[in-house]
Amino acid sequence: MYVISQVIGGIATQHFGTKIIFGWSQFATAVGSLCIPLAASTHWSLLILVRSIQGFASGLTWPSMYQIVPSWIPQTERSRFMSSFQGFSFGIGLTYPLCGFIIKNFGWRPVFYTTGTIGMLWCVMWYFLAYNTPHEHPRISPQELEYIETNVSSEIKEHQGMKIPWKSIFTSLPAWAIGVTTFGRIWIHYTFIMQGPSFMKNILNFDIQSNGIISGLPFICSYLASVLFC
Repeated sequence: MYVISQVIGGIATQHFGTKIIFGWSQFATAVGSLCIPLAASTHWSLLILVRSIQGFASGLTWPSMYQIVPSWIPQTERSRFMSSFQGFSFGIGLTYPLCGFIIKNFGWRPVFYTTGTIGMLWCVMWYFLAYNTPHEHPRISPQELEYIETNVSSEIKEHQGMKIPWKSIFTSLPAWAIGVTTFGRIWIHYTFIMQGPSFMKNILNFDIQSNGIISGLPFICSYLASVLFC
Protein backbone atom coordinates (compact mmCIF):
# COMPACT_ATOMS: atom_id res chain seq x y z
CA MET A 1 0.00 0.00 0.00
CA TYR A 2 2.78 2.42 0.97
CA VAL A 3 4.83 1.64 -2.17
CA ILE A 4 1.84 1.90 -4.51
CA SER A 5 0.77 5.23 -3.02
CA GLN A 6 4.21 6.70 -3.75
CA VAL A 7 3.67 6.07 -7.46
CA ILE A 8 0.18 7.55 -7.26
CA GLY A 9 1.54 10.48 -5.25
CA GLY A 10 4.12 11.29 -7.92
CA ILE A 11 1.52 11.31 -10.69
CA ALA A 12 -1.01 13.26 -8.63
CA THR A 13 1.57 15.87 -7.64
CA GLN A 14 2.37 16.53 -11.29
CA HIS A 15 -1.29 17.39 -11.88
CA PHE A 16 -2.31 19.10 -8.62
CA GLY A 17 0.92 20.33 -7.03
CA THR A 18 2.65 19.72 -3.74
CA LYS A 19 0.42 21.99 -1.67
CA ILE A 20 -2.73 19.96 -2.30
CA ILE A 21 -1.26 16.43 -2.29
CA PHE A 22 1.08 16.88 0.66
CA GLY A 23 -1.48 18.88 2.62
CA TRP A 24 -4.31 16.40 2.18
CA SER A 25 -2.05 13.42 2.88
CA GLN A 26 -1.07 14.95 6.22
CA PHE A 27 -4.70 15.82 6.93
CA ALA A 28 -5.78 12.21 6.34
CA THR A 29 -2.99 10.95 8.61
CA ALA A 30 -4.00 13.36 11.38
CA VAL A 31 -7.68 12.42 11.13
CA GLY A 32 -6.66 8.76 11.27
CA SER A 33 -4.76 9.37 14.50
CA LEU A 34 -7.84 10.93 16.05
CA CYS A 35 -9.92 7.90 15.00
CA ILE A 36 -7.54 5.18 16.25
CA PRO A 37 -8.84 5.01 19.87
CA LEU A 38 -12.44 4.64 18.66
CA ALA A 39 -11.43 2.12 15.99
CA ALA A 40 -9.46 0.04 18.52
CA SER A 41 -12.47 -0.04 20.86
CA THR A 42 -14.89 -0.98 18.07
CA HIS A 43 -13.19 -3.82 16.18
CA TRP A 44 -9.66 -4.84 15.21
CA SER A 45 -10.59 -4.84 11.51
CA LEU A 46 -11.59 -1.18 11.73
CA LEU A 47 -8.24 -0.39 13.33
CA ILE A 48 -6.43 -2.12 10.45
CA LEU A 49 -8.52 -0.11 7.98
CA VAL A 50 -7.61 3.19 9.65
CA ARG A 51 -3.93 2.28 9.74
CA SER A 52 -4.06 1.22 6.08
CA ILE A 53 -5.52 4.61 5.14
CA GLN A 54 -2.78 6.31 7.12
CA GLY A 55 -0.16 4.18 5.37
CA PHE A 56 -1.53 5.06 1.95
CA ALA A 57 -1.67 8.75 2.81
CA SER A 58 1.89 8.66 4.16
CA GLY A 59 3.13 7.24 0.87
CA LEU A 60 1.91 10.34 -0.95
CA THR A 61 4.21 12.62 1.04
CA TRP A 62 7.66 11.75 -0.34
CA PRO A 63 7.07 12.29 -4.08
CA SER A 64 5.12 15.48 -3.37
CA MET A 65 7.93 16.82 -1.17
CA TYR A 66 10.56 16.25 -3.84
CA GLN A 67 8.38 17.92 -6.46
CA ILE A 68 8.57 21.30 -4.74
CA VAL A 69 12.38 21.37 -4.48
CA PRO A 70 13.30 22.45 -8.04
CA SER A 71 10.80 25.32 -7.93
CA TRP A 72 12.08 26.82 -4.70
CA ILE A 73 15.69 25.78 -4.08
CA PRO A 74 18.67 26.82 -6.24
CA GLN A 75 20.94 23.92 -7.11
CA THR A 76 23.85 25.20 -5.01
CA GLU A 77 21.65 25.17 -1.88
CA ARG A 78 19.89 21.83 -2.33
CA SER A 79 22.27 19.69 -0.34
CA ARG A 80 21.70 21.83 2.74
CA PHE A 81 17.97 22.05 2.10
CA MET A 82 17.55 18.27 1.78
CA SER A 83 18.58 17.93 5.40
CA SER A 84 15.25 19.55 6.26
CA PHE A 85 13.58 16.39 4.98
CA GLN A 86 15.05 14.72 8.06
CA GLY A 87 12.57 16.79 10.04
CA PHE A 88 10.51 13.60 10.29
CA SER A 89 13.34 12.06 12.34
CA PHE A 90 13.39 15.13 14.55
CA GLY A 91 9.62 14.83 14.95
CA ILE A 92 9.89 11.17 15.94
CA GLY A 93 12.65 12.04 18.40
CA LEU A 94 10.37 14.56 20.11
CA THR A 95 7.22 12.44 19.87
CA TYR A 96 8.62 9.45 21.75
CA PRO A 97 9.33 11.41 24.97
CA LEU A 98 6.02 13.25 24.65
CA CYS A 99 4.12 9.98 24.23
CA GLY A 100 5.97 8.41 27.15
CA PHE A 101 4.93 11.32 29.38
CA ILE A 102 1.30 11.18 28.21
CA ILE A 103 0.98 7.40 28.60
CA LYS A 104 2.49 7.49 32.08
CA ASN A 105 0.15 10.22 33.31
CA PHE A 106 -3.01 9.94 31.20
CA GLY A 107 -3.07 6.58 29.39
CA TRP A 108 -2.55 5.60 25.75
CA ARG A 109 -5.65 7.13 24.17
CA PRO A 110 -4.64 10.79 24.67
CA VAL A 111 -1.45 10.04 22.70
CA PHE A 112 -3.48 9.77 19.51
CA TYR A 113 -5.72 12.71 20.37
CA THR A 114 -2.65 14.86 21.00
CA THR A 115 -0.69 13.88 17.90
CA GLY A 116 -3.83 14.05 15.75
CA THR A 117 -4.65 17.53 17.01
CA ILE A 118 -1.09 18.74 16.43
CA GLY A 119 -1.30 17.31 12.92
CA MET A 120 -4.56 19.16 12.23
CA LEU A 121 -3.06 22.45 13.44
CA TRP A 122 -0.04 21.85 11.22
CA CYS A 123 -2.37 21.37 8.23
CA VAL A 124 -3.95 24.76 8.89
CA MET A 125 -0.50 26.39 8.92
CA TRP A 126 0.46 24.54 5.74
CA TYR A 127 -2.69 25.77 3.97
CA PHE A 128 -1.91 29.42 4.69
CA LEU A 129 1.89 29.35 4.39
CA ALA A 130 2.82 26.83 1.67
CA TYR A 131 2.81 27.51 -2.09
CA ASN A 132 3.88 25.41 -5.06
CA THR A 133 6.08 28.08 -6.63
CA PRO A 134 7.64 31.36 -5.49
CA HIS A 135 5.54 33.23 -8.05
CA GLU A 136 2.34 32.08 -6.28
CA HIS A 137 3.50 33.30 -2.86
CA PRO A 138 1.76 36.58 -1.95
CA ARG A 139 4.27 37.69 0.69
CA ILE A 140 7.63 36.94 -0.93
CA SER A 141 9.90 39.94 -1.39
CA PRO A 142 10.76 41.03 -4.97
CA GLN A 143 14.46 40.49 -4.25
CA GLU A 144 13.99 36.91 -3.07
CA LEU A 145 11.63 36.14 -5.94
CA GLU A 146 14.14 37.43 -8.47
CA TYR A 147 16.98 35.47 -6.85
CA ILE A 148 15.06 32.18 -6.86
CA GLU A 149 13.64 32.52 -10.35
CA THR A 150 17.03 33.53 -11.76
CA ASN A 151 18.67 30.41 -10.33
CA VAL A 152 15.99 27.79 -10.97
CA SER A 153 13.85 28.90 -13.91
CA SER A 154 16.19 27.76 -16.69
CA GLU A 155 16.67 24.36 -15.07
CA ILE A 156 12.92 23.78 -14.75
CA LYS A 157 12.28 24.71 -18.38
CA GLU A 158 15.14 22.51 -19.54
CA HIS A 159 13.71 19.39 -17.87
CA GLN A 160 10.00 19.93 -18.57
CA GLY A 161 8.55 17.02 -20.55
CA MET A 162 11.78 15.06 -20.20
CA LYS A 163 11.39 11.30 -20.60
CA ILE A 164 12.64 9.21 -17.68
CA PRO A 165 15.93 7.49 -18.67
CA TRP A 166 15.09 4.15 -17.07
CA LYS A 167 17.99 2.28 -18.70
CA SER A 168 20.52 4.85 -17.51
CA ILE A 169 19.07 4.73 -14.00
CA PHE A 170 19.18 0.95 -13.69
CA THR A 171 22.72 0.76 -15.09
CA SER A 172 24.09 3.58 -12.94
CA LEU A 173 26.41 2.55 -10.10
CA PRO A 174 25.69 5.75 -8.09
CA ALA A 175 21.95 5.06 -8.40
CA TRP A 176 22.45 1.50 -7.12
CA ALA A 177 24.66 2.78 -4.30
CA ILE A 178 21.92 5.17 -3.21
CA GLY A 179 19.29 2.42 -3.50
CA VAL A 180 21.25 -0.11 -1.43
CA THR A 181 22.22 2.35 1.30
CA THR A 182 18.67 3.74 1.44
CA PHE A 183 17.29 0.22 1.83
CA GLY A 184 19.64 -0.38 4.77
CA ARG A 185 18.86 2.97 6.34
CA ILE A 186 15.10 2.43 6.12
CA TRP A 187 15.47 -1.12 7.48
CA ILE A 188 17.29 0.21 10.55
CA HIS A 189 14.88 3.13 10.82
CA TYR A 190 11.78 0.94 11.04
CA THR A 191 13.53 -1.58 13.27
CA PHE A 192 14.11 1.25 15.75
CA ILE A 193 10.53 2.47 15.40
CA MET A 194 8.84 -0.92 15.84
CA GLN A 195 11.21 -2.92 18.04
CA GLY A 196 13.24 -0.26 19.85
CA PRO A 197 10.66 0.67 22.51
CA SER A 198 9.80 -3.01 23.05
CA PHE A 199 13.48 -3.84 23.60
CA MET A 200 13.86 -0.95 26.06
CA LYS A 201 10.83 -2.14 28.02
CA ASN A 202 11.16 -5.92 28.03
CA ILE A 203 14.94 -6.43 27.95
CA LEU A 204 16.40 -3.30 29.58
CA ASN A 205 13.38 -2.75 31.87
CA PHE A 206 13.03 1.00 31.37
CA ASP A 207 9.80 2.61 32.53
CA ILE A 208 7.58 4.14 29.85
CA GLN A 209 8.80 7.72 30.28
CA SER A 210 12.51 6.85 30.22
CA ASN A 211 11.77 4.50 27.34
CA GLY A 212 10.35 7.40 25.32
CA ILE A 213 13.38 9.60 25.92
CA ILE A 214 15.97 6.94 25.07
CA SER A 215 14.00 5.62 22.07
CA GLY A 216 13.85 9.13 20.64
CA LEU A 217 17.59 9.84 20.91
CA PRO A 218 18.66 7.92 17.74
CA PHE A 219 16.25 9.98 15.67
CA ILE A 220 17.48 13.27 17.13
CA CYS A 221 21.02 12.17 16.30
CA SER A 222 19.92 11.23 12.78
CA TYR A 223 18.58 14.74 12.23
CA LEU A 224 21.69 16.43 13.62
CA ALA A 225 23.96 14.22 11.50
CA SER A 226 22.00 15.00 8.34
CA VAL A 227 22.31 18.74 8.93
CA LEU A 228 26.04 18.41 9.66
CA PHE A 229 26.95 16.26 6.66
CA CYS A 230 24.68 18.00 4.16
